[in-house]
Amino acid sequence: MIFILVLLVRISNAHQETIRVGFIESPPLIYNKDEKLVGALVDYLNDILPNFNIKFVKTPLSRVPDLLDKDVIQIFPMYFYSAERADKVHYIPTSFHALNPCLCALKENKIPSTIRDPKSFEQKTIVHLRGTLKNRDFLNFKNTNYLELPTQDYYEKSLKMLKLKRAEYAYFADFQQVKRFLNNKKHSNIHCENSHYPKDEMFFVTNKNFYLKKNLELKISKTSFKTYLKKHLSRVNWQVD
Repeated sequence: MIFILVLLVRISNAHQETIRVGFIESPPLIYNKDEKLVGALVDYLNDILPNFNIKFVKTPLSRVPDLLDKDVIQIFPMYFYSAERADKVHYIPTSFHALNPCLCALKENKIPSTIRDPKSFEQKTIVHLRGTLKNRDFLNFKNTNYLELPTQDYYEKSLKMLKLKRAEYAYFADFQQVKRFLNNKKHSNIHCENSHYPKDEMFFVTNKNFYLKKNLELKISKTSFKTYLKKHLSRVNWQVD
């Protein structure tokens, strides 16, 4: 009897269509634990796409439009909006999550109270995760230097740049996440500020011809992400290495 049940499950899985979902590791949304991808976003995707076999593909932010266009991935669920990006990908209209971005600096460096003032950042260097600040409507100043770093070990590398004084500021997507990281790692000489910075709405994107666009839109509009996030916040080891 058990053999028959296992066989039926395998047959069912064999008939499930595979959808390739791009991602970057970002706890508690999606992260590797015991050689398995887990997180709030993993659970959310499995629930809104229950009839599909989801294959996760590690995807650099800078290559999202290209990999969608080439059908290497079909969905990328961790994308911020910009007008230039909207010309290249299809945004599911309803954002499913919002982050509170922040700047961090050595305590000896004052962080500007507004993120939209070019004069405050003249001749300064801002470190940021590759793909996160390109063509944004703020922090896109002519007389400011921008230094992109890859996703891997971004926290440690960006903070090291501050301590070596190769950059005045480091940009992080989520204020709460970086605060936990700093507390765990005991970076007492670093301070962060986000009180005046606009929230970053996070969207699912697909290529413009993806046939499940409408289905995704409906599921996301009806399924709150907050429940999934709350469940995983207490489980994450915030020492992101």
